[in-house]
Amino acid sequence: MRFVDGWKAIFTGRKASSQDSAPGRELWGEILASVPPRFIPLVNCEDRADAANDPVFLSDGTTSLQQPDADKAEYVPGAFLPKTPWRKPTDWESKRLWQNSGVTNVDFVGVASIPNELLAELCRVVNDTSDKDTLRQLDPRRIREHIGPLIDYLRDRFAYKSEPFNHGIHVHRHGRETVTLDTASGKYLGLHLDSWERYSVQARARSLNRICVNIGAEPRHFLFVNLPLMNLVRLLEEESQESPDRASESVGAAFMSRFPGYPIVKVRVAPGEAYIAPTDNVIHDASTVGSQSPSITLTLRGWFTVPAVQARSAQ
Repeated sequence: MRFVDGWKAIFTGRKASSQDSAPGRELWGEILASVPPRFIPLVNCEDRADAANDPVFLSDGTTSLQQPDADKAEYVPGAFLPKTPWRKPTDWESKRLWQNSGVTNVDFVGVASIPNELLAELCRVVNDTSDKDTLRQLDPRRIREHIGPLIDYLRDRFAYKSEPFNHGIHVHRHGRETVTLDTASGKYLGLHLDSWERYSVQARARSLNRICVNIGAEPRHFLFVNLPLMNLVRLLEEESQESPDRASESVGAAFMSRFPGYPIVKVRVAPGEAYIAPTDNVIHDASTVGSQSPSITLTLRGWFTVPAVQARSAQ
């Protein structure tokens, strides 16, 4: 199940070193080379020839905060974070990571531009609310009048089957490696899995996916392990010859513990852009590192696909 050392230069862009022995680095190359693909692709939502040159980075794997140091005290014990340094994908990795054809399921990650005229009024409301605590409490009904045309646009473009769930406005602190808080402890979760629909691991592929629109003033990043949850289970089974704990909360931690060298994919989401991702079926979080102002987003959940890309590519 392992690549020979000569392949390492192809998918890392560097010669093999002692650090390349970290479990997960060779697995990364095998996953990207798999036919048919076994991973969640990046999808070219804009149908642009230069999409693969967009700001995408790969981590040096993951690290677990078993006993968080003072600078990580805001994290729950055992939280997983991307391990730096980040690097640009090699040409071979970029070609494998991106999929330009349309998809009709939700197992993809994409970044889409939203027309300014659909966001201008919503951004004005947000920017006029100087009290960030008040902004966090904005009722979805209060902003519904501003997002009606946006929802119509998303329905036409991404062809979801029913009215999406509107999760409203979220505000996160700037300069954070990850942004999601554990509601019980008030501490940061690190890389995690959403469970809005509480499906079993085997049924996670049926979950709705998410569109998260950046209505703030600065870029933010979406972080994810590019494998659906059931594939993590299969890889753990292959490696240990034992059936792993299939509790949804346990699978991601078990995978990142067993394969700490497997990279995290980081995708830039600029103001006025949205990421689309199956956050109930993929280990993920967002990052605001590099920003100087609060990160403000609007989140919708539905069944979002990108068949329009396939139609344009066929012309």
